[in-house]
Amino acid sequence: MRTAHGIDRDAVSGPSHESRRRGVMVQSESEDVFPLRLWAALGIAAAFMMIVIIWELTVYTSVHMISVLIMPPMIAAVFSRWKLTLGIGLASMATAAVGIYMNMSHPGTDHDVRQHYVDVALIAVATITGIALSHSRQRRNNELEVATEEASVAQQAILRPIPHRTGSFLAAARYIAPGQGAQIGGDMYEALETDFGVRVILGDARGHGLKTVRLTSTVLGAFRYVAFERQDLSYLAAGLDRSVARNASEEDFVTSLIMQERGGTIDIINAGHPPPLLIRQGATESLETSNIAPPLGLGGSYLSESFRIQPGDRILLYTDGLAEARREGEFFPLYERAAGLIAHGNVTDALASLEFALDQWVQGRFSDDIALMLLEYAPRTDTEGSTASSAD
Repeated sequence: MRTAHGIDRDAVSGPSHESRRRGVMVQSESEDVFPLRLWAALGIAAAFMMIVIIWELTVYTSVHMISVLIMPPMIAAVFSRWKLTLGIGLASMATAAVGIYMNMSHPGTDHDVRQHYVDVALIAVATITGIALSHSRQRRNNELEVATEEASVAQQAILRPIPHRTGSFLAAARYIAPGQGAQIGGDMYEALETDFGVRVILGDARGHGLKTVRLTSTVLGAFRYVAFERQDLSYLAAGLDRSVARNASEEDFVTSLIMQERGGTIDIINAGHPPPLLIRQGATESLETSNIAPPLGLGGSYLSESFRIQPGDRILLYTDGLAEARREGEFFPLYERAAGLIAHGNVTDALASLEFALDQWVQGRFSDDIALMLLEYAPRTDTEGSTASSAD
């Protein structure tokens, strides 16, 4: 399906479908996990109550177990919501009453009525305290979820979809949001077709939350403007550096890769970022530059380095969320698996394969957000160029 501007909507890639659903998935995971916590709280409470009942039925001594019933409502406050904490607290008080009745019904045992009153009062206090703690914890969790969702929506709003055909590249990009309990980060990407060639940025702003999303918006806004103004790629990087320095605090910065393609040559400026990977004929090569500049916002000399590419070459740009993804302390083997995952099929499906493999590796537990961009060098043929000119 094509838009009024002639862009193939089905071939446009932006934040991945799975990432856009991750907010819903987080809620579903919470709903799935909650019954487990509920059963855990109920099981612990039932165990305490059974211990008290069995003790009072079988052990006829002056030592009573009623006071241990303060534990179930306190434990429930950690695992469950306040209503369940209240229910377990009331059940503990009912169990205490049964235990006291059993104790009183055995002649010959020591009946300290005042101690029984104290035990019941302690259970009531523990229940009220547990309710307050549970309510406070749930309120903080709700506030965190709302803030994370707001940041996620803002992040996805500023990451514009990238057309499948961008200059000499077939392009796809994906944004993978962090999992439950992690704040949204500042990962970003953009690809533009300019008079100077295709210009690309992929970066990661320091920090998390709405403040970082605002910094991301600043960088992308500056890039979308300056990329069309000057031919010198170093000037473009220096302009972005000044923009970050003006709009960020002293400790903030943005690691980034700035790339330009023209006539089969790519120029790369690496500002403190993981190097891109080149996939050529089933082999993987890291495009490391000899000049690595400081991240944007910290000032420095931004020098580019050139590489030749061939039709069919694929270039993977990524943020450190991918490089640092791990399972039981073992990092995702990106370099070893890159060619097998992204060298086949179209670029959109290739990125989906990479995301699926990564999701399997971390078992769905993404601790940081990830931005991915895959570019396949596929220069337009004369026929495609004529068609594009006619459309214009």
